[in-house]
Amino acid sequence: MSTASAFQDNGYLVVPDFLDAGDLDFVARSIETSRRLDRMLCKDMIVPEGADEEYSPVAGELMLRHYRPRIEALIGRQLLESFAYWRIYTHGTQLLRHVDRNAVEIGATVTIRAEPEGECSPLFLEDLKGEVQRIAMPPGTGVIYMGTKLPHWRDPIAAQEQWQMFLCYVLKDGDHAEEHFDGRSEGLTRGRTS
Repeated sequence: MSTASAFQDNGYLVVPDFLDAGDLDFVARSIETSRRLDRMLCKDMIVPEGADEEYSPVAGELMLRHYRPRIEALIGRQLLESFAYWRIYTHGTQLLRHVDRNAVEIGATVTIRAEPEGECSPLFLEDLKGEVQRIAMPPGTGVIYMGTKLPHWRDPIAAQEQWQMFLCYVLKDGDHAEEHFDGRSEGLTRGRTS
């Protein structure tokens, strides 16, 4: 079965080594820089407490554009960029069960780092068949998923810290194409607040 067929049948695709070692290091250093410069300020309602986040980091937006062709090839659909995001979960932080807003019609989440090493917490999602999947995500592993269709969540994080990058897209020929760049002008200004 092709990756595109698997994605259409299940609503998600696990991609080991989604990021190569060079890109993994680049993103980790970028997140470190965001933290050092106090740019990790966003707070998301689906993470009640204990996480630092940044909406539309410059390095994330570069990865958003850079990885779009690869994701398109894997899922067999054309995409438009919406936004990038990253989050540092701390020990005990929980991601509540949710589906994403329209600007995350297709999402990709990638584990960047876990401290201590080897303590990555899994992602849970309910696939298109209604079956709950527990997905192990060591650093570099990505999960591409139908964000507006699949409920997904994380149990309280076991690691001291777990770093995740999110790449968010809409289908070029889909119902949410108007969410391209998340309502920003060519991705250069802050997204809508409502």
